[in-house]
Amino acid sequence: MEAVQFCSTDAVPLVCRLNTSGIAINAFTQECNGERLERCCCSASSRCYPTGASDVPGNAKADHTRAVESRSYRKGRMTKFAIEVVGLRKSFKGHEALSGLNLTVPQGSIFGFLGRNGAGKTTTIRILMGLAKADQGSARIFGTAPSDVNRSAEIRRRIGFVTEDKELYPYMTVAEIIRFTRPFFPKWRDDLERRYLRIFDLPPNKKIPNLSKGMRSKLMLLLAISRGAELLVLDEPTDGLDPAAVEEVLRELIALSASEGTTIFFSSHQLSEVEQIADQITIIDKGCAIVSGALEDLKGQYQQIRVVFADRVHDNIRWVDGAEHIRQEGRMVSILASQNVEGIMEQARSLPGTTVERHPVTLKEVFLEHTRAK
Repeated sequence: MEAVQFCSTDAVPLVCRLNTSGIAINAFTQECNGERLERCCCSASSRCYPTGASDVPGNAKADHTRAVESRSYRKGRMTKFAIEVVGLRKSFKGHEALSGLNLTVPQGSIFGFLGRNGAGKTTTIRILMGLAKADQGSARIFGTAPSDVNRSAEIRRRIGFVTEDKELYPYMTVAEIIRFTRPFFPKWRDDLERRYLRIFDLPPNKKIPNLSKGMRSKLMLLLAISRGAELLVLDEPTDGLDPAAVEEVLRELIALSASEGTTIFFSSHQLSEVEQIADQITIIDKGCAIVSGALEDLKGQYQQIRVVFADRVHDNIRWVDGAEHIRQEGRMVSILASQNVEGIMEQARSLPGTTVERHPVTLKEVFLEHTRAK
């Protein structure tokens, strides 16, 4: 039996899972009351601060997942959705961009929205943000259609949107665009504004055209987060950032979701970043969802089996059930198995002159196998 304990802080609340003896499980290195400790978990009165981005990858995602689990427990495990999409269709000049897309994004989750170029990601985001209208189907954010003119302003105040092109008013400085944006959002968080100005090292007096693309990305994240948004919709949020800045942004997104319950829905081609922080994903191709679910469940569901033949691959092999995607490269056959792994391996070993290996899959392998098959 395990319990989840939250650590209160005026910076980044951390989450530790405790066993019945009160010993922390998988807590990452942090500072508690000024002392640097390993595997530290704090009491509710402690102030705890992450020691840096190098401490975060791997375990920070687990901290966020535990926060989501705890919120679900406190709410009686009733799932509420920040985004609901049913049977969404959209065509442009005879080309079908969306062909019956179904999608649900749980509140409080970090949700990776993946697909190749032209798969329909940007069209989906534009419909969700009320920038395009679907031909068929429905899209709802917090239970409200983006096209509902009577509630449009209310819904937009609950959403922070970072576009792929990172365009901002070119005649303003960083300080001016913050000052311009602030009055539109009654829940604007001055504390978060100050925090991200400092953490992202944004120069207040610099004109926006003089910012690098990475700095514009950081500025747009500040504007989206500081408005007190309950949902962040991020299109390629780390585009233009160097590796250190990417780690910094990912850490802040995890902390924001864990501490504030913010839902983060983001589209990215950087699968390693998605794998690092997402707890839910959907992969779309040709306008419809082909893989959806909890990331760890999906990675646990699939196994990669590699069969190497001593001479040549046998012709017309009929693999047993569970061999979902099969790809041949020379004398090697790669099989993505969704079930019956032992049965597939037994069949492979029964073939003359074969060497058989089994490997856990990465998100990249799941993505490539499914999108190649399409």
